This record gives sequence, C-alpha cells and structure tokens, in this order.
Amino acid sequence: STITGGEAKLGGAIYASNLAKVNLTNSVVENGTAVKGGNIYTNATLTTTNTTISGGAAMTHGGNIYVTKAGTANLNAGTEIADGVVEYVGGTETVRGGNICAYGKLNLDGATVFGGRATATYGASNAGKYGMGGNIFVGKEDTNSHRDGKNEDHILHTVYLLGEDNQVGLGNGDHHTDKEGHRHDEPELARGR
Repeated sequence: STITGGEAKLGGAIYASNLAKVNLTNSVVENGTAVKGGNIYTNATLTTTNTTISGGAAMTHGGNIYVTKAGTANLNAGTEIADGVVEYVGGTETVRGGNICAYGKLNLDGATVFGGRATATYGASNAGKYGMGGNIFVGKEDTNSHRDGKNEDHILHTVYLLGEDNQVGLGNGDHHTDKEGHRHDEPELARGR
C-alpha cells in the first residue's frame, strides 16, 4: 500500500484512535503534514514491517510519527523512517522528534532512522535552537502530570541511526530496556550500518 500526502491537525496521512490496531507491511507512507505526527499520529497500536515512512512535516512534534502516552509503536525489521522535519517559527514551543516523538511505548527492532531535523526559531538571534531529538525524542508528554513517579519504558533493541548530530532525546526520568531486559537511563544505539 502507498499513502502519499495529506494534511491535518493530527496525523497528516494516518490518525489511529483509541483501541485501533494499524499494521503496515510492505507499505509506503510519505509527505504528510500536521501539527503533530506529520505522517502518522497514533493513540493506539502501530506495527510496521518492511515499510518506509518518510518526508513528513510537523509544526511541533513528530515529523513522521507521533506516539501519544496511550499509544504503542512497534517499528520492526525493514522499517525505514526518514527525512522527517519539525520546524516551528515565531513562537515559544520546544519542538521534539524530527522523525519520531514518542510519549507512549516505542519498540524499535531492526529499524533504520535517518535524516530527521527538529528546530524552532524565536527571532534571528535564536535561529535553529530549541529542538530536541533530531531523529527520535522519547519522554513524558507533560512532566507536571506525572506526579505518581511512573516512567515510560521504551524498547530500543536495534536502531540504526545514520549521522551524528542531535540524534536522540530521552526525557528526564525515562529509560529504555535492552533485549536482555536490562534497564538503562540513556539509549545505547547502533550508529551507522
């Protein structure tokens, strides 16, 4: 399947609501535009295999994919997440996740993530500042609402990140778990391929 373009406030190409299950296999999702989740906004379960998600653009969060606190994204072998952009001009928003912004569960195993960019501009003196996670941002949706002390767990098994700059932002107090079940406060990611 191929889904090209689309424009919305949430999920330019695909919006997955509560309890939905979206399975993309041998598919292409590209060039969507939204405030959050340029290509895909998921408040449900998204699973991809041998799928390309690319060229998405968002104003504030998740150029290609935005995962809500209630959502889960399983990005498996053969999945390529590429060239997502989050760019905000003229406000005070801190932008997150050029390719992926995840506040819920993010399970990456064998995915390739590259070419993401997250920048915000608040006037000429601050051009290109205030972006977190050029490729991937994982963290809390609203740190003020997490008073129960619960942290999100993000499963970053094998992630191929191409390039070196501003790759991953991990939210304060969040962690990831490797394949052996060990918990880490910072991602250990394979760079290059």
